[in-house]
Amino acid sequence: MKVEDLLTKYRKILNPPYSDKDFLVIFSTIFILILIPLTVLAVLQSRQPVGRAAGTASMSLSPATLSVNHGDSFTIEIRENSGTEPVNAVQANLTYDDSKLDFVSIDGSESAFPFPFEEIGGGGSVKIARIITGGSVTGNQLVAKVTFTVSMNPGITAVTFASGTALVRSTDNNDILGSTSGGTYTIVDPPPTVSITSPVNNEVVSGTSVAVFTTATDDVLVTKVDLLVDSSPAGTDSTAPYTFNLNTTTLTNATHTLTARAYDANGSTDDSITISVDNQPPTAPTALSATAVSGTQINLSWTASTDNIGVTGYDVYRDAVKITTVTATSYSDAGLTAGSTYSYYVKAKDSQDNVSAASNTAVEATIKLGDVNKDGVVNIFDASIMASKWGTADPDADLNGNGVVDIFDASILASNWEG
Repeated sequence: MKVEDLLTKYRKILNPPYSDKDFLVIFSTIFILILIPLTVLAVLQSRQPVGRAAGTASMSLSPATLSVNHGDSFTIEIRENSGTEPVNAVQANLTYDDSKLDFVSIDGSESAFPFPFEEIGGGGSVKIARIITGGSVTGNQLVAKVTFTVSMNPGITAVTFASGTALVRSTDNNDILGSTSGGTYTIVDPPPTVSITSPVNNEVVSGTSVAVFTTATDDVLVTKVDLLVDSSPAGTDSTAPYTFNLNTTTLTNATHTLTARAYDANGSTDDSITISVDNQPPTAPTALSATAVSGTQINLSWTASTDNIGVTGYDVYRDAVKITTVTATSYSDAGLTAGSTYSYYVKAKDSQDNVSAASNTAVEATIKLGDVNKDGVVNIFDASIMASKWGTADPDADLNGNGVVDIFDASILASNWEG
């Protein structure tokens, strides 16, 4: 066809009206114009390298959430799930905040992909590439384990999958990874530990200066320890050992809760015990009596005292000086001087050494030597009794205590004769 003829034909196309033949040519031209870019696109796609994501396989971290004390270490698993698709190669790239986490190690000893190509970590990233030689796996499989140490920087941090992460199908070498899910980890500053070591739980205490001993520790620093009585502040100590003096006289004679509260920079911990305060003294002994039974001994007796927790003993005083403590309500005071007069009183006490007021005072004199009949005077009647006891071991007439009533006892009687 000549050029003139072609120009005439296209001039008709461009200048309506058109014939049926003209419409055929127009549609053929449009079809060719559409087909050309589609063909080019198909060629370009055929030249792209394999590995484009084309599936629903997933990769995740386990555990996905965790709370960890700062300074501790924790391990996460990288897992892939290819479903029913066979895979033989995996690339797991992770990112993390290296101001909160320190990379420690990668463990592939239990990996379903036994051969490592790349295993590096640090500076905020982890890269792991592993394959299976001569085979493949399906389903949920372990890729590797990664261990981190938590910094002294409390808060929430994340470990996420980064670009380049891939899961390769063994049949066509395509990346079939469709989704990834990382992990969120909470770094916790553990509270301090604290314990009240003295007094012990349920101990009875009293007085103006009861020593309270505590121990407190923290992974960083204990800032202070507070002492509370029934939730009310009773003291603060910021230096170990953490000790306090408790004035129990400001408290009621009852049970109270004693609490030690230790603080660090981010929180506190309590330890509590129950104490019983007893500053109540026993009632005073009553009805004290004194009876002379010889020239060297006076017997005492009195009525028992009462106390809220129990009387533990009685202090016996002779001439205002404490001479002994007994648990009974009687006492024999021996070794005295014959014919001498003595003054006595008694005080009760309990287990907290709370002491009662004094009893009534009892005054008594020992029997005079020679006063055999104990009528308070040495005279003929005593001589008569001694004569009747002559040669015996009668203790009333044996004034010198040598085991026999003899001339020596008569001499003592004569020396104390009052007529």
